[in-house]
Amino acid sequence: MKKRILSSIVIVAIMLIAIASRLLTPYIFDAIMIISGVWATIEMVRAYAKRKIFVSETLASSFVLVLYLVLTLCLMNNVTIAKMLLYFLFTIIGYFVFTFVLSVVFRDITREEMLKSSYMKSLTKYAFVKALRSIYILIYPAMLFVLLIVINHMNDFYVATLTEESTLLSVAQLVDFLIIAIFVCATFTDTFALLIGSKVKGKKLCPSISPNKTISGAIGGFVFGLIGVLGAYMLYSLSNEFMTIINVLEITWLPVIVLAVLGPIITQIGDILASAIKRKAFIKDYSNLIPGHGGVMDRVDGLIFVGVIAFLIGFVII
Repeated sequence: MKKRILSSIVIVAIMLIAIASRLLTPYIFDAIMIISGVWATIEMVRAYAKRKIFVSETLASSFVLVLYLVLTLCLMNNVTIAKMLLYFLFTIIGYFVFTFVLSVVFRDITREEMLKSSYMKSLTKYAFVKALRSIYILIYPAMLFVLLIVINHMNDFYVATLTEESTLLSVAQLVDFLIIAIFVCATFTDTFALLIGSKVKGKKLCPSISPNKTISGAIGGFVFGLIGVLGAYMLYSLSNEFMTIINVLEITWLPVIVLAVLGPIITQIGDILASAIKRKAFIKDYSNLIPGHGGVMDRVDGLIFVGVIAFLIGFVII
């Protein structure tokens, strides 16, 4: 328990440093997300290897760095965020083709993997299936981490295309709120789901996947996650600059409510998905990197999904 508490303090400290560092530079946040994304991807690859599902650890873990390079080039060349997403898609397709070709070229390694996984079909079919599996890991968790970095730079994408008034105001405060909302939502949802579930107990939510999760905990996590997002918005609404941006961009309460409602739900879905993968791989935690907590994926499984919702909302409203 002491290890878990100490680790929790360290995790919170890293989160606060990541968020607070954005006041000085966005790149410390980028670095923390890149390191976390690379390690989380390695954890996922190793979890699948336990199930005799093989994906190149080197290729998969490099994907976060490659996408960050694509993001940087897009920012340097004033590419729109829509085009950047298209380049991300091309990068994923490129990885698919590269993985397929490598599997066909290095036949001895591929046949050894086929033998371990009891795959009885042709080598070409196995190479195709392996490439498809690699796409899954490239998207979850690698690309989801990169979307957090994209949100971090969202104002850099839009500041050149906004009207003069909103350019002067900048969308930095709105981006700040989105990032704060992501971390608050995930933290509040996870923490209060655990606290309320352990105290109230009651009927299990999904006993076959995660026997410790209860319906009472899920409801508690949802309520406090929602309160956390709305509370963050109310605090930001005290800022005249923030409210001016809201008025200039004609942002209603709807996107805030959508984030507040969907955020806690998607956080818990992400947690359940991660638990399902671990159960199939017969592992308790993704790694032992964080004492008492497991690996990076054990801590951010819900957070990166909330990032997707926040990214979509930011993409639509800004």
